Amino acid sequence: PSDHDGGCQLEFGSLLSINTQSEQKSGAWAFLSYLLSDACQQSVNYLPVSDTVLQEQFKQLLAEELRPKERLRLTWLPDRDVTIEYLGNDRFKVVAAANSKLRVGYTFDCPLFIENEPL
Repeated sequence: PSDHDGGCQLEFGSLLSINTQSEQKSGAWAFLSYLLSDACQQSVNYLPVSDTVLQEQFKQLLAEELRPKERLRLTWLPDRDVTIEYLGNDRFKVVAAANSKLRVGYTFDCPLFIENEPL
């Protein structure tokens, strides 16, 4: 959920490039290559651009599976507050909701939640 059309969104905070007129293209490319390397991507505090690193992070999150009847509280801006209960097999049920389009009793499938990332 978001405040922009109720859908999902991706935000990119940086755009990196190499100036075609640069006299240091090889050094700039070495720097960009490092930023995109698996070694660097494993230490970032946002979603990595490396598919290998992203898949490793997904495996780690999936290894920490919830048990049926466990509850999660989800909050997001401006003042959304939803509590969901895990039903099993990636299925959840809304058990409490405030200021959200999600309603109590609504069920949905979600194989993955990433803390501090938009829903």
